[in-house]
Amino acid sequence: MKNPVRSISLMSLLVAGLAQSPIRSQEAEALPADTAFADYGATPAALAKPTDFAAAEAELTQTSRDTNPKGEEAVIETSHPYLLPRLFTIPTAYSLQSYEVRFGGQGNIHSTVADLNTEGIKGSASIGLGGIMELGYQLDEYYTVENSADKILMGYFKLSLLKESRLIPAMSISAAKNLRTGFHALNSFDYQMDEDLYEVVFSKAFHVGSSIVTVHPGAQIIRDEVTSVRQLPAFQEKLQGTKFNPRLGISWQSRPKTLFMYELKMLNPTEVSRFAENGIHTNRAVENNLGIRYYLRNWLCMDSGIRHYYNIDKKDDEMRLHANFVGVVPMASFYDRISSYFKK
Repeated sequence: MKNPVRSISLMSLLVAGLAQSPIRSQEAEALPADTAFADYGATPAALAKPTDFAAAEAELTQTSRDTNPKGEEAVIETSHPYLLPRLFTIPTAYSLQSYEVRFGGQGNIHSTVADLNTEGIKGSASIGLGGIMELGYQLDEYYTVENSADKILMGYFKLSLLKESRLIPAMSISAAKNLRTGFHALNSFDYQMDEDLYEVVFSKAFHVGSSIVTVHPGAQIIRDEVTSVRQLPAFQEKLQGTKFNPRLGISWQSRPKTLFMYELKMLNPTEVSRFAENGIHTNRAVENNLGIRYYLRNWLCMDSGIRHYYNIDKKDDEMRLHANFVGVVPMASFYDRISSYFKK
């Protein structure tokens, strides 16, 4: 009789891997044991109690051995969602673990759904290496006075310099380079530009009652170089400019499957219409983002919230509804599962 296990399709195997793949909570690593959540069904009183995750994992491992006398590997899924390396729109100091692949997308709900405009959709993908660095790309916002929702494709590298401890915050630095050089400003110029972005961010979690409040202060340094402007045939010298953007992220988690997020970003949008003045001129602007992250599974979540953009110099503001979806796939676990399947 044919073994039914061998008739399972590869796609079914991958789906099963997503549903049951071992999930290792970075939050349990980044925070002291007395600041991590116990489980989804815990009461507030139970959440405040210290939890020995090492002992719990050892107990689960021993139980799996008892229930698998043939030595078959058991699947252990912790009750903790992944601590993702980004909030709603800004990065944190946390990093993906080795061979974890993060994928995601975000979009302007009004523009995409109401106006059927796919230009508002953005995406990203990255992979963790060594537990201290990430490589990836992201289609992110590029702010100009003429269009506060333009997009720029960036390839980036992120390195974790400090791990979070009881007294020391986590710290990471990152560098990014634009992969798309052609831009068009609404009712203005078409131009070619190179952009280099450098960022530093700190992350520190605090236990407040039965909740965890995490702050993520950081800053961006952006260097822009406009190399050509199509509507300016006399354009000869490259235009260069440097922007400094402080930012702050705050997250509040009272239940393991729900995360409230707030972001404050100081911005310097480029005024493209003034390129004819032989310089990169900017305005002052501020963006406030308020969103909620809900974990559908430990490895898959959805973000939704409001983004409010205000140009201080123009005294003009704009409010948009945005949504993200983010997932993390442990590729090492997939490889082990597929290898063990074909070895049977």
